[in-house]
Amino acid sequence: MILDTKHFGEMETDASKFITFKDGIPGFEELRQFLLIAEEDGEDNFFYWLQSVEQAQTAFLLIDMIRYMPEYDPKVEASQVESLESINPEDFVIYNIAVLPEDAKQLSVNLRAPIVINPQTRLGKQVVCLNDEYDVKHYLFA
Repeated sequence: MILDTKHFGEMETDASKFITFKDGIPGFEELRQFLLIAEEDGEDNFFYWLQSVEQAQTAFLLIDMIRYMPEYDPKVEASQVESLESINPEDFVIYNIAVLPEDAKQLSVNLRAPIVINPQTRLGKQVVCLNDEYDVKHYLFA
């Protein structure tokens, strides 16, 4: 199928690659299907786009903060991830939504509410972690 995307134009993809957010993402609850697109190919990529399938102009910049900041260790209640059909932390991939303003030095990342994806079930959810030390607006280059 051909998917219209915000940053990559039209791209060919397969619906089996879609990630379902049963409850949507806070503020975008009506959007349920997304495609995870790597910014660049290769193992050293930290940046991804979570592209809405239903709305071409909606895409979230994601950062693999665990690779970028290995000490990042979000704790969440098991009840928050039950809908992903697992509560085993090893089953999940975690990303964080970033905001890229005009001045790239002001790039901020939401460490408080990571995006959790179960690659086996293709289910995702944004959760709120229990760690008080993580901010909603963590400046990456501070």
